[in-house]
Amino acid sequence: MQKRGHMTLDGCVSAPLDPGPPGSPKRRILLSGLALFPLSSRIANAAGNSLRIDTSQKYQTIEGFGTSLNTWHKDVAEAYQREDWAAFYWETLGASALRIELWGGVAPLPRERWQDMSWHDFSFDGPGLRAAITVGIAKRLNSVSRRHIRFIASTWTPPAWMKVNGTLGNGHPARKNFSLNFDDPVERGTWNAPHDGDVGQERYTYLGRNKLRPDRYLHFAKFLVEWSRYLESVGISLYALSPTNEPRFSHWFESCVYTPEEYAELLEVIAWMFANQRQPPIQIFGPEHMTWDLAGTQRYLVALARRQGAHSSLAALASHGYIDGYRADLRKESTSAFRNLAGPSGKKIWVTEGGFGGHQWPDPLHQLGAAFLYALRDGGVSLLTAWQTLTRDPLDVNGLMSLRGPTKKTYVAMQFWRFIRPGMVRIDARSNSGPDAVAFKDFRTGTTVIILLNRNRKSSTVSIHLGSGLNPTIVAFYITDALHDCSRIDAKHDLQSLSIPGESVVTLILGTGSLGR
Repeated sequence: MQKRGHMTLDGCVSAPLDPGPPGSPKRRILLSGLALFPLSSRIANAAGNSLRIDTSQKYQTIEGFGTSLNTWHKDVAEAYQREDWAAFYWETLGASALRIELWGGVAPLPRERWQDMSWHDFSFDGPGLRAAITVGIAKRLNSVSRRHIRFIASTWTPPAWMKVNGTLGNGHPARKNFSLNFDDPVERGTWNAPHDGDVGQERYTYLGRNKLRPDRYLHFAKFLVEWSRYLESVGISLYALSPTNEPRFSHWFESCVYTPEEYAELLEVIAWMFANQRQPPIQIFGPEHMTWDLAGTQRYLVALARRQGAHSSLAALASHGYIDGYRADLRKESTSAFRNLAGPSGKKIWVTEGGFGGHQWPDPLHQLGAAFLYALRDGGVSLLTAWQTLTRDPLDVNGLMSLRGPTKKTYVAMQFWRFIRPGMVRIDARSNSGPDAVAFKDFRTGTTVIILLNRNRKSSTVSIHLGSGLNPTIVAFYITDALHDCSRIDAKHDLQSLSIPGESVVTLILGTGSLGR
C-alpha cells in the first residue's frame, strides 16, 4: 500500500481521517493494509435482535482512558521518549489519561523535620533518573494534548529512609512476594515481632517490615505535596493521587504494605498536609487492591469509614484487574460485584491497572474488549488505565502493543478510547439478544457513541431504537475484526437492520452532522 500521512512508531503510517465526535480534538488512525468492505455482502444469521437506547437514563460521566508508564526497561523508556510517541498516544490511540509513578528515588537524603523537605532538593540524576524520564514524557504529552490529558499518579513506595526496612522493595534475595493475612490478628494489626519458626521470621522480615515508619507519616505526606508542587512548576497538574499501589502486597520490587487501619491513617494525614501547606485539595484514589478480592477491599473501606477525614478525602474507589497482582482477572462478575461493593460508599469507581489478555485475534475481542465493556456497563467505571502501553517481545499479556507497533489488542482499545471522550455520559443500552452493547452521549453536541461486541462467529443483525421523536443517522462506522483494524467503513448503514460481522468490535457514531474535516 502506498504510504500516506506521517510516520509513527516503528514505521507505522498515520493518515488523517475524521476527528471523532464534534468538539473533540482531532485524532488520527493507523492504517495498516486496511480493506474496506460492503456490509451488505455479509449474511446475517439472526433477525429480531433489538437494542434500545434511552438517553434519559444517565449513569457515570467518563473521566478518561489510558495506561501506566513503564520507564525501568531501557528499550521501553527509549520508545516512550521518541518524538512521535506523545502524538501517537493522544491522537492515534485516543488515550485521554496517563498514570505515572511518583518515584521515591528522587529524595535519597533523610530529613529529620518534615518541614525541611522541598522539591528543590529532589535529585533527578542517579537513582532519580527514572523520575526524570517520566516527567519528560509527561511534559511532551501535556504539550501535545494542550493540557487536556489527565495525569493520575501512584506511589509504589516512599523513599527508603522513611521505611522500616530501609529499602524501596521488600529486599528478598530470591525476589519473593508476600500478601498480608487478614485472618491473622498480628498481621492485620500492630506487628512488632516475628512469629515462631523460619516461615514466621521470613514473613516478618520481608512483609512485616516493608512498611512506612510510624514516625514518617508526616514526612511522606509532605513528600507527596512536594511532588505535586514540582509537577506544577513544570506545567503539569495532577488530576488525582494514590499514596500506595496494592497495599496488601509486599513485592520484591518497589512496594510498601499498609493494613487497612494504617492506610486510613495515612489518607487522613495526607489530607491534613495538603490543607496545612495551603495546597488545593487533591482527589485521592485507592486503595488499588485487586478487583476480585471484595473482602480485602471491604476491610479498607471499613477502616476509612472509621476516620471521617480519611473517608471524605477518598474521591474514587480504585482497583486493579488481577487475581494475584499478576494474572489478569477477566471475569464479568468481578466488575459488577465491585460496583455493588462501592455503591454504599458513594465514591467514583476506577480501574487503574490491568493486563486484559492476549494480542492474537480473537483474544482481544473476548478478553480486552469484553473486559472494557463490562467494566463500563456493569462496573460503572468512569476512569480506566491499563498496565503498560508498550510490551517487549515475546508479547506480554500485560502490555497494550508491541515495541514494533500496534497489535489487534491495540486496535480494540482504539474502538473505545478514540470515540468515548471525557465528559460523555453512559446512557442506558438494553438488548433482548445479540451482541453486547454499551452507549454514551455527549450532551453538549448531541453525539451518541455505541459500541457493540459480537462474540459469536456468525454475523448478527441488530435493530437499534432510540427515544421517540429522535431520528439520528449513522455518521461513522468503525470495525476491528480478523481483517480490519479500527477501520472506518463508508457504506450505507441502516439502524433498523444493522449487520454486525461475526467476532467483531463495532463502534457507531450517531449524530446529525458530518464528522469530516
